Amino acid sequence: MGYGFTLGDVAFLRSPQGAAAAAEIDRLPLTPATYLADVAKARTLAGDRAPALLETVLLRRKAVSKVDDPADWLFTDAALQQATPTPVARHRARRLAGRDVHDVTCSVGVDLAAVSEVAARCVGSDLDPVRLAMARHNLKRPNAILARADALVPVTKDMAVLADPGRRDSSGRRRWRPEDFAPPLGTLAETYRGRDLAVKCAPGIDFDDVPWADEVEVVSLDGAVREACLWTGGLATEARRRATVLRSDGSEWTVTDRQDDTCPVTEVGEWIVDPDGAVVRAGLVRHYAAAHRLSQLDERIAYLTGPEPPPGIRAFHVLEHGKYSEKTLRATLSKRGIGRLEILVRGLDIDPNALRPRLKLKGPNEASVVLTRTGRSPVAIVCEAQRT
Repeated sequence: MGYGFTLGDVAFLRSPQGAAAAAEIDRLPLTPATYLADVAKARTLAGDRAPALLETVLLRRKAVSKVDDPADWLFTDAALQQATPTPVARHRARRLAGRDVHDVTCSVGVDLAAVSEVAARCVGSDLDPVRLAMARHNLKRPNAILARADALVPVTKDMAVLADPGRRDSSGRRRWRPEDFAPPLGTLAETYRGRDLAVKCAPGIDFDDVPWADEVEVVSLDGAVREACLWTGGLATEARRRATVLRSDGSEWTVTDRQDDTCPVTEVGEWIVDPDGAVVRAGLVRHYAAAHRLSQLDERIAYLTGPEPPPGIRAFHVLEHGKYSEKTLRATLSKRGIGRLEILVRGLDIDPNALRPRLKLKGPNEASVVLTRTGRSPVAIVCEAQRT
């Protein structure tokens, strides 16, 4: 749990004295090796303000992976953990361009900052007074108005609504339920029935549990699935499901359930393709395969195969394959002098970390092995990973 900021802390951090003190603390390395000495120095420099300053500096450093130029931003630890990476926030904001938008769970303003770049007008509201004070500091656009309000008590009319509900403890479950969010997704949808609504939520939700969503979009960034966005009304497209793949270099592509999903099941071909997680999570593996003339190894497994992989991805050139057994795989890897091995598993109950030492890897070469099944048969596909 991070430091508990107060309104007094935020007022100090926003002041010229606070900014100067934060800049001084930011000169400290704050590495594991120097941390105790750095904390002592910070207390000498800033006294009782040191904890808030230290937390602010550390959060700004962490925020580099999410927020453009966070050097002047204010965060809480929980707010930063849930914050949307800027490329994803800007992608979502494009559908809100030119609209009047109300972010009803604005927190410290990360999503609202992206929306304010393209919206005609925007309102941000939150119940947490500390986060709201931080948002007032972080947002510097004249088209943004901030107010304290409950997301379940509408305070605007005729505005598109954006929401990013908090996550409650899911008690170790692999999938999120609508009631695991605060406010609950169903209650949020009912509150804004008839309004154009965009709800950011965890991609692990079962989309059958949100039938009110006119479109579900799963978004990944640089190969990591970041979020699902539930769109309603005029914000939704004709697609019911969409996977959007973003890259930090600005490139992107998308696949939807409106596309052809004619995809055969075949034997192992020259290449193995592991679709982006957004495609898998959105249930669009067959649509992606059809778009790139690939086939499935098994209709229930997401690995694809074909004579040529799509451009711009990491794919696996097949070296050899056959029925899987640990003994046979160990012999194959030994014959090829494989000392470094990437193990990918789907559809089989195999722990790669437990398997690797039993394979007794030795040699100068490296490879990848795909362990999966076709029908009821486990197969091992020894491959060479390549960037296409």
